Amino acid sequence: AALSPESMLAGIADMESPAGIHDALHCETDFVIARAFSKIAFLDYMISVKKGDDKIAAGLREDINVLLNELQLLRNHRSTWAKDASKCAFVNSTENAIMSSLAYTAFASASMLGIKVEESLMEELSGQISSYYNLESNEEVKAFILYALSANGKANFGYINRLYRDKNKLFPRSLALLGLMLKSAGKTDMTS
Repeated sequence: AALSPESMLAGIADMESPAGIHDALHCETDFVIARAFSKIAFLDYMISVKKGDDKIAAGLREDINVLLNELQLLRNHRSTWAKDASKCAFVNSTENAIMSSLAYTAFASASMLGIKVEESLMEELSGQISSYYNLESNEEVKAFILYALSANGKANFGYINRLYRDKNKLFPRSLALLGLMLKSAGKTDMTS
């Protein structure tokens, strides 16, 4: 099954720290991603309870496709996310890492529900956020990036394990993301 609504929205909620992340979310891109997540969560729920109207499910799939296409259009010529309709890029790599991670999670979650997402786009985004991981020194942002990669099975478990070893230094949101990553990797014994 796709990620739960709670896990998909974990990265959007409570984004006041670390510095810079909150500013990254005051833009058109986060609105499109949040709308996509809400529709993905509803479709996932309908599938998981095996109840629901096929017309509603088809409408949700169509809406998700429209939002994912809109999200792709919000990228600028350097393959970074735009702040608004004027397509100006985010100021720093942390903001780009967050937007790219959120977008990747949305595309991966949609793909897990059977919505067609171009593999080349997923590979490009995976490479992009992997490179942000290597540039980032903030463990909170690294947790966010690794969580996004784990949504499509692309997270390096060595990096997740390194984060696990430093779990006492993480904020609650990052601990929650770490728990979801460990669960996704089948390492539930490490989540207690």
